[in-house]
Amino acid sequence: MGEERKENLGTDEEQERVAGRRIVVVQPVVHVVRWIPPDPKGNLVVNASVMDDREVGLFFKMYKTLTTDQNLYVYGSSKSLGSWDRANAVELGWHENHRWSRDLVVPRSEILEGGPVEYKFFVAPYGEPGCTSEAREIETVNNRTIDTSEEQLDRDGCIEIYNAWNGIIMRLMIYHPLPEGRAMAVVGGHEQIGNWSGPRGMGLGPERRLLTGEIGRCWEVTFPLTEQEFKQNVQYRYVSLDQNDLTGIFEREPNRVRDFPNVGEISRGMNIAFDANFVGGIDFDEIADWNVVIGPYPQSKEDVDIMAQADVRAVVNVQTDGDFEKRKIDWAAISRAYEEHDIWVGRIQIIDFDGEDLQRHLKRAVEELHHFICHGRKTYVHCTAGMGRAPAVVVGYAVKYRGMDADAALAYIKQYRKVAAPNMSAIHQAIRDQRI
Repeated sequence: MGEERKENLGTDEEQERVAGRRIVVVQPVVHVVRWIPPDPKGNLVVNASVMDDREVGLFFKMYKTLTTDQNLYVYGSSKSLGSWDRANAVELGWHENHRWSRDLVVPRSEILEGGPVEYKFFVAPYGEPGCTSEAREIETVNNRTIDTSEEQLDRDGCIEIYNAWNGIIMRLMIYHPLPEGRAMAVVGGHEQIGNWSGPRGMGLGPERRLLTGEIGRCWEVTFPLTEQEFKQNVQYRYVSLDQNDLTGIFEREPNRVRDFPNVGEISRGMNIAFDANFVGGIDFDEIADWNVVIGPYPQSKEDVDIMAQADVRAVVNVQTDGDFEKRKIDWAAISRAYEEHDIWVGRIQIIDFDGEDLQRHLKRAVEELHHFICHGRKTYVHCTAGMGRAPAVVVGYAVKYRGMDADAALAYIKQYRKVAAPNMSAIHQAIRDQRI
């Protein structure tokens, strides 16, 4: 049946208190498990480059612990998945750490022209998917679905489908560049993210297209959730952790909220929260030779006091009324604080992650910034996190009033504001359309 080996499968947590802070020391636990030999027939590995435009690749992935005489299968509503006939189900191949996968090449007409494909996983004796004995185990969740619209295909014409047995794969992602020695974590009201007792660490994922349309690497964490674990309105926050002493900077904004839908309502088996706008405090950066400051929005009179101490004498605010409502901003109190310090304010509403709205309002915001600078006032430009819309306004200012190329302007700005990630495609389009 196979030999035994030792494998690190989990962790225990030993808590210590150092200088009044709780430190979590992770100690590995060694378990003895039975080694399951690979499928002697091997796995079907598909090179997407050999597919023509009449075919689509389906890449199924699942985590499930089974015994040596069991195998995992997938079947569903399409012909390639057996048309709900278990005897014609598709067999998945086993990998280390109880990962199962199967890559299929199927006719494009079968997948893209018949509407969403439904499917389920089941366990059966090895080589006997059609058995009717008690050895068979079928998922109890509602039928899963694959969104087979064209926009779900990657550039190689493939659809990746992630799954957890009787549940989903949850992925939290946020783009927020950090200096060496710091990393993002997340904590919230679910056991997979610490139940508010301690943050769960995140890692940098591959390069991907951000909400602004630019390319960058996000902090990510992925974990399985069973259907029984789903809760409505799970709240959480991101934390910037010092990796040396494990002290953290928590978001100061209201808790983020995530709804976990029914398994059957999730396409490709994964629920992804693509978050943005980490605001841990009034952390701004000054471009002294331009008399410009870029940062996040002030949340209190005390934040405005800090801005005034940095000799800020004007503000260009591009947040919307929707931003105010979502973040419970007391605009009246902030305005009074500006008046107390004789800080001029220009407010031009630009919708976050909306390239067309940025193009519509960029010129006015740029002109407002130039107006304040011409009056000798150091100007604080902010959106929510000081990462997208605010740097876009400063790029536009550099193009129109300092004669710079847009990309060169962004490179210069990033020397000071390293988290800047404006929608450059929208800015370039505004320049071409002479809207700056």
